[in-house]
Amino acid sequence: MRVINHYIPTDIKFGWGRISEIGDIVASYGKKCLLVTVKSFPALEPLFKKVKQLCKEAGVEVFHFDGVVPNPTSISIDKGTKIGIDNKVDVVLGVGGGSSIDTAKCISVGSTHDGPAWDYRVDPFGRNKSKPIEDKLLPIIAVTTTAGTGAEVTAAAVLTKTDEHLKYALWDKLLCPTVGLIDPELTVTMPPHITASTGWDAFCHSFEAFISKNASDYTDMYALRGIELVIKFLPVAIKEPTNREAREKMSWANTLGGLAITEGGVTLPHGMGGMAIGGSAPHVAHGEALAIIYPEINRWTWKHAIPQYAKIGRMFNPALKDKSDEVAAEKACDEMDDFLKKIGMWMSLEDKNVPKDALNTIAGDNFELPDYLNHPVIVDLEKTKDLLKKSYTR
Repeated sequence: MRVINHYIPTDIKFGWGRISEIGDIVASYGKKCLLVTVKSFPALEPLFKKVKQLCKEAGVEVFHFDGVVPNPTSISIDKGTKIGIDNKVDVVLGVGGGSSIDTAKCISVGSTHDGPAWDYRVDPFGRNKSKPIEDKLLPIIAVTTTAGTGAEVTAAAVLTKTDEHLKYALWDKLLCPTVGLIDPELTVTMPPHITASTGWDAFCHSFEAFISKNASDYTDMYALRGIELVIKFLPVAIKEPTNREAREKMSWANTLGGLAITEGGVTLPHGMGGMAIGGSAPHVAHGEALAIIYPEINRWTWKHAIPQYAKIGRMFNPALKDKSDEVAAEKACDEMDDFLKKIGMWMSLEDKNVPKDALNTIAGDNFELPDYLNHPVIVDLEKTKDLLKKSYTR
């Protein structure tokens, strides 16, 4: 069984049409709500209006902060925090993808703690004077409109300080949203590339929880089911955006991945791709950064996690069941490459216009957070530079 720790405080509400419950849910936690979203655009404008109306009907006064940006910045978060404080809100409602939900989490911290949310970032190595998050947060309600980040159940919130090219995370179980509402209907409007990028992120969450040094039978249970669903239904969701089964299964895979990493954690790809690349090149979407570095990291890693890679290889290709674990593990790398090509996510750092002279900075930033320590084999600076160099062109 290995060592198992399990505490996920989020009240999960999953199912088609459950957005209709949002007014009553918010009203049960407060009467003055800060709605946190990106700028309105045609695909999501009807949802934002509906949420406001449902909250109003439930007796909730809504203040709307629509300044969320991809790879949330400390500047954007501080602006949202000021709106919340000035209007004395008592509940925060994040509606959107991971950036909106992470921003909502950070606003809850900034609104209830001394100083900006940035001051409460993870500091595992004692390099900064970061502060602990205390049990006095505003309730956080998370409504996800994408199927990949798992932010509606995770204990993390990622933020970027653009003037220092640094991307860090707040992490505490207190940041697990009070309520996570997952309505697959809200994902139907996602365009193919966002479906692919967030769907790949969902795969990576489950995969990294599975190979993590912190893995357990508990995390495996969620991770393996999440991987299975992504393999089968992500290509369908990309090709058939209105396919209800595909959207529902991807929404559940998203949540399963979030549950898995909240206990098992992520590994090297998230530290290098999601955090280090995102800090120096915030224009690269989180899922894109992961797609870029996975092929090379897989080929460096598989020999150090043969049973796990063999399991995943056989999930992609059942014909590998008759092969040895070593063969199936190595082939898993090819299978994941083929899957990236199938979903339109085969790309390089060069494709995303990441300058070559940023690679050394990205390599160093990989060691600012402990994700790499969860990996089956520990990377050093030179190997990190080598992996990035090999990921530059493809």
